[in-house]
This record gives sequence, structure tokens and C-alpha cells, in this order.
Amino acid sequence: MKRLALSSLFALAACGTGSIEGSLPAPSELTVTPLGGGLHVTWKDNSSDEDEFAIERRSSGTFGVIGSVVFDTVQFHDEPLTPGVVYVYRVRAMKAGTFSAYSSEVTATAPSTGSGGGGGTGGGAAGGGSGGAAGGGTATGGGTATGGGTATGGGAGGGGGTATSLPDGGYSLQQHIVPILNASCGAGSNSCHSRIAYGPSPSGGCRGWLALENVPLGSKNPTNNANTGCPDRSLWERLTELDSWMCEPTRKKYVTGGSLTQSQLYQAVAGDPGGGGTCNKMPGVALGRMPPSPAPELTTAEKNKIATWILQGAPNN
Repeated sequence: MKRLALSSLFALAACGTGSIEGSLPAPSELTVTPLGGGLHVTWKDNSSDEDEFAIERRSSGTFGVIGSVVFDTVQFHDEPLTPGVVYVYRVRAMKAGTFSAYSSEVTATAPSTGSGGGGGTGGGAAGGGSGGAAGGGTATGGGTATGGGTATGGGAGGGGGTATSLPDGGYSLQQHIVPILNASCGAGSNSCHSRIAYGPSPSGGCRGWLALENVPLGSKNPTNNANTGCPDRSLWERLTELDSWMCEPTRKKYVTGGSLTQSQLYQAVAGDPGGGGTCNKMPGVALGRMPPSPAPELTTAEKNKIATWILQGAPNN
């Protein structure tokens, strides 16, 4: 469903601009979930040839356009917001200056900074559920990503220091990498890569934000257990098979075996989450460090373990 050209939504930012095209179906199943310091909006794409989706919000008074996403995208992260303020959202599709009807309106309260969980409310809709998604609170702190780093007998560059290897010169995903991800932010917090973050849908190529829980995810909506129409993927499959959609125009995998510069996960923990300016949380909002504050950044030894595992080829072991 590629198009030859995209129209600029921001040239039509006034809510009343454009005409309603009856043949362009409205988005449905709108949900809003507190995530990190913001609210994460997801919906079901019911049209096959839209150019963009326009996301509108109000806290009082009238709605205003706060952003847009390109065709086939079914999520938008709204951050920063004022904690405790109640916001109302709606979404509509756009094609060549014409708009669909609006989705249902959904109300949610902005969380305190760093809080996970909490409930937004979901709009009614027909059809299968679209997964709740999450902002992926990606990022990372100190240090500069060297992009390379060499592994000699299991040692790894990137962030400095020397990695201590197994007797066979390598690291295990299950024994060494998963505990780092779980301890830092992988499993229990909706503000940092829990299963709520994934939210795949067929219209989006069955990929969502990164979820670091070490369980198969994808076939069920984590918020209501509805079938998504997507397959389950293990943690290793999500890391090595899915691309990081925040990186445009050339997407990269979360993990590319043998390459640190083409592994978004490593760049996010080693100091260059934005990939030299090519990766953004959303237009105009840079990625931060991973794990996000207030969690401490990974130690040099932890970063080196991840680098070594990637340079080994990122084995599923």
C-alpha cells in the first residue's frame, strides 16, 4: 500500500480545512494509554489508501491538530504533557486534502512523569482489536556510541572497558542479556518496554514499539486479549526481525548481528539513541536514553555484554 507522494498535513492544520470524503473510512477502536510522562494513542486503520492520519487533542475548548503519522501507522505518542490534566483525543484519515469522519473521542488523564500503567479509555469500534501500543521510552545516556568496537575473544568495544566472557568467548541471550533488560526496564513497567509497548496490527505490518519481556507476544492484544491477526514472536525474533520505525528514511533493526551501528538497541544504551539525528520518538522529539530516567543508565560492563553478544552475531542462545 505504498503511495507515490504524501501530502503535508500541517498545511491543513486548521480543523475545518479540507472536505469529508465519504469513501474514506474513519479509524476505529481508538485507545489512549498512559505511558511514561505522556499518553499513547492507538487506533484501527480501516482505509486502504489514506496518505496520513491526523491526531487531534483538546483539554478544554476546541480540538486542535497536534500531529500526523504516515499511511498504515496506527499509533502516536503524545509527550510531554501536564501531569493530571484530562485530555480528549480523536483521529481521522486524510487523502489528498480530504478527510474521513472522525474516530470516537477518547478521554485520558496525563500521568505523573515516569509512571507506567494506568488506564485510558477505549473508543467503541467494529472489527478485531488493535494492540495497545507504547511509546517505547527508548534512549540512552552517557557516553558516545563508537559504532564499531571490536570483539576479541569475547571482549567488546562501545562504551569502553573490558567485557568478561564465558569460557567459550561469548555471551548468552538468556543467561546474560535478558537479565540486564529485565533489571533495567524490560518487564514490569509500562513506561519502559513492557508488553503494552508492542501493539502489532496487520495494517502496520505486524510490528509495533519494542517490548522487552522475555515471552512470545503479538497474537493477543495485551489490554483485552483480543486476537490481533499477527503471529507471536519471541524476544529474540522481535529484536532481530523487526525494524525500528522511529528511524527514517532508512530503518534499522533493533539488533543486527555483527553490527553495532545498525543495532538500534545498542545505540540506545551506548549513547547515540538518535542515530546521528536519523531516529526520533516522533517528529521534532528526540529519543532519550535507555533505560529512561529515573532508572540509572546501564553500567559499562552491561553495555559491553550487549555489544559482545551483538558482535557474536546475536545468537538465539
